[in-house]
Amino acid sequence: RLGAGPEKAVEAFASYLRAEQSLGRINPDADPDACASLLVGACFQQAFLRFYAQGPEATPAPRSYAEALVRMITPALSPGVA
Repeated sequence: RLGAGPEKAVEAFASYLRAEQSLGRINPDADPDACASLLVGACFQQAFLRFYAQGPEATPAPRSYAEALVRMITPALSPGVA
């Protein structure tokens, strides 16, 4: 209704990845929408679990979790990786 739903984070990040892709800094075969959905979706899930379902002690520290996610997706985004 307000045009400010959670999908806006995915759209904004995918747009950023497309811009980086057009500059040659991201693998041209990478799918910016899928990558954005994976990263933002995983972060949303952890936020939900951390604050609503299980509590902070039941989930990894946000920074270490984000770093692990980025390490996992980086090879697929790296230019020159097919």
